[in-house]
Amino acid sequence: MTPSTRTVNVEDVTQQSKERLNDRVAAVEALAVAHNERVSGEADAQRRRDELEAELAELTGLLEREHKERYDAAVKSGWTARDLRAMGLDLPNKPATKRRRRKPAAKQSASTATMAEQQHASAESAGDRDGESAVGSAA
Repeated sequence: MTPSTRTVNVEDVTQQSKERLNDRVAAVEALAVAHNERVSGEADAQRRRDELEAELAELTGLLEREHKERYDAAVKSGWTARDLRAMGLDLPNKPATKRRRRKPAAKQSASTATMAEQQHASAESAGDRDGESAVGSAA
């Protein structure tokens, strides 16, 4: 390729480059707005989801308590669980039992930790006696 021998209008070139940059900046600006709207919308949706789950849990608990009260009233009036089941009436749901959390494992006792440190130190000193140092064996 041969170099161009014609001159260019500096103002025209500058103006064209500014227009192209402005278009690119506008595209990024629109993307940033869309990004913020999406993030905000997702946060709103999560908040609403949490609210609905809480409402549903409350409603379910209310309905289950009402069912249990009515079931207990039927049993007190002389119906047996077998009779009610034969009529297609379910036993009340038992409340979910809460799992007991296990206690975290006890930390190493001081004597166990000390024994481990002593074994480590004796292993290192044995390596030093063999003419190997920890630094030398790593290389």
